[in-house]
Amino acid sequence: MNKPNILILYSDQHNARVMGCAGDRQAITPNLDRLADEGVRFSRAITQNPICTPSRMCLMSGQYVHNFGYYGLMGPAPHNLPNLFAHFRQAGYRTGMAGKTHTPSGWLGPPCDDLADGYGFEQAYLPGLSHLLEGLQGLSLNEYAAELAQAGLLQDRDDKILQEWHEQKQGHASGQGLDARPSRLPAHWSFEAWTARKVSGFIAKSQAAGQPFCYWMTLPRPHQTYAPAREYWDLYQTDELVLPPNADDP
Repeated sequence: MNKPNILILYSDQHNARVMGCAGDRQAITPNLDRLADEGVRFSRAITQNPICTPSRMCLMSGQYVHNFGYYGLMGPAPHNLPNLFAHFRQAGYRTGMAGKTHTPSGWLGPPCDDLADGYGFEQAYLPGLSHLLEGLQGLSLNEYAAELAQAGLLQDRDDKILQEWHEQKQGHASGQGLDARPSRLPAHWSFEAWTARKVSGFIAKSQAAGQPFCYWMTLPRPHQTYAPAREYWDLYQTDELVLPPNADDP
């Protein structure tokens, strides 16, 4: 029996109702709609934790938060906690992940044959190491930042915080903000496009090797910062969008 390939597409803070296939009349989501049409859409799937890192750990370990005890955004690697990649590697799969991983560093990385870390979360977090910062965008030592720098575009990276928000608030203390604008980066260099290139390259190598694969494509958006590529921003007439009733709440 042939082993099926597994590709996990993961978006951060994505309201499941904001898709055309879920009945949203404003969201322009043709690719997600096609996936839903050709597959199965689970309309009653419930996340096990409202915080992103524990939620990811539930997904990748198959266990509840109260079993592994992680309730915040970071912590030491839980080496005794099983994970999806180790399981599939034992079954003869090539494994990997690309994008915004944001799980405890050193937990998912070791059993991966391919790792494209775009946020630096696979670097162990140690307070006080200011040399790990890449200016206003936060953690450095990640592949996406390195490739942007090589292309002369690192100063335009805006998927973590808007440059003008950081300047106005004089740092990260005020969070990422709720303002929105088109990205300063061309669409080809968006975090999503970069991650997609890493996934495509991995799939091609797996096919060439004749091995099944299990890969996690994990994206930061639609989590703040709200700075989509210009071509996607221009799909919407902002003065015609109908916002939810709590949009102006303090």
